[in-house]
Amino acid sequence: MSVLKSRMSRRILSVLSLSGMLFVFQACYGTAQDFEIDTQLEGIVQSKDSLQPVKGIKVYIPGSDQYTLTKDDGKFQLFLPYSVSYKIHFNDIDSTENGHYKDADTVVTTKDDYIFLNILLETK
Repeated sequence: MSVLKSRMSRRILSVLSLSGMLFVFQACYGTAQDFEIDTQLEGIVQSKDSLQPVKGIKVYIPGSDQYTLTKDDGKFQLFLPYSVSYKIHFNDIDSTENGHYKDADTVVTTKDDYIFLNILLETK
């Protein structure tokens, strides 16, 4: 009976030690949390001449490291930290695939957490 009690007490002690280590780790390093309000920016980029979607256009906020490229259907999506206004830049970085489009900028002001843009790019 004492061997059984000894094994049982070792198992209980090891479980408590492991949970104690996890508690200390979380207390020291915390858990990743993002409490910022984000704005969802979505839209479609099309050719002004043909109204066809344009793939491979870089969509970004100048001064930010966040960007995305338009997909085959010309659509894009970004999540940005909330701001009252955004300056959004559109840049044709792969002109060999989809033609030559002029860069475009737009400024959007909003009070919502969702923005949808329909951008028409001119050819060079």
